[in-house]
Amino acid sequence: MFKLYPWEFMFREDFSTKLADAGIRWLEPAWKSIISNKALLPMLWEMFPNHPNLLPAYFYDGKAPDSLSRYVIKPLFSREGANIRIV
Repeated sequence: MFKLYPWEFMFREDFSTKLADAGIRWLEPAWKSIISNKALLPMLWEMFPNHPNLLPAYFYDGKAPDSLSRYVIKPLFSREGANIRIV
């Protein structure tokens, strides 16, 4: 039996403290929730500005440069491009 349920949902559940020792074989490890979180992008850009392998990324809190006229807003957690807005 299997169930598709995102890690970020499980972390918010009452039973989340029991996940580590639940005796369940996970197909996708919990550490992948960190990599799939869109907060990683602006954090990397802040740590390594102008790095050739990164695109400029900012949190949606008004601290982005005023020179931005076209940009994309992504939720921190989303699946398959859901809830992305192009401004």
